[in-house]
Amino acid sequence: MTKKIDSFTVPGASFDNLKKQAKSLLKQVKENNPHGVNRLSRANVSLLGKHGEPGACKLADAQRVIAHENGCNSWTELKNQVERNAISKPMYEENIQVLGIDQIWLDCANLEETERFYGDILGLKKVGEVPGQMLFFDCGGVNLLLGLKKEISPNSILYLNIGDTEAAIQSAYNRLKLENASVGDSPHCIAKNWNGFDVWMAFFKDPSGNQLAFKCNIPVQ
Repeated sequence: MTKKIDSFTVPGASFDNLKKQAKSLLKQVKENNPHGVNRLSRANVSLLGKHGEPGACKLADAQRVIAHENGCNSWTELKNQVERNAISKPMYEENIQVLGIDQIWLDCANLEETERFYGDILGLKKVGEVPGQMLFFDCGGVNLLLGLKKEISPNSILYLNIGDTEAAIQSAYNRLKLENASVGDSPHCIAKNWNGFDVWMAFFKDPSGNQLAFKCNIPVQ
């Protein structure tokens, strides 16, 4: 049974630990990590200057976010709360209920090449962007976020549902070959899954070297 708790206190909370959290958040934002950027947004911390020009995240900005997340209006108020051993925490539920995957991040080296590959070739709908930093595509109701990075990190394989016929996966694979994309072996059946479908796959890479695959669950005739 889910138990809801309004708030609790953390006796002897370490202010040094909170300072480390702020520095970690600052590092995330400077690396354009979407989780860090979203935390700034939720805390209503803007990096825009007085005249609307973009600015850089400072440690004080990250500290304001940490204060907000701990129920305080400022870093000073948070420090005083810690000294009184009474940090207010938001309500939470005992049992986490994951409703599905909301967003997936992939690194990219070139935004123009990435937009063409995912938009024009794969046919995903572009739903947003952070100019010069990120692109957002709708992938069957899941946000696919491509973020510009100087060094591309190895990624887990992203499997794209391409339909339920051999013709569908072969056609998609052929289109990639015509675009001189980096493709692997031709589509083929790799196994029969637990629902009795033949599982077909074809592996390929995007312009930044991220590993992807087309996947079909084909009903057995």
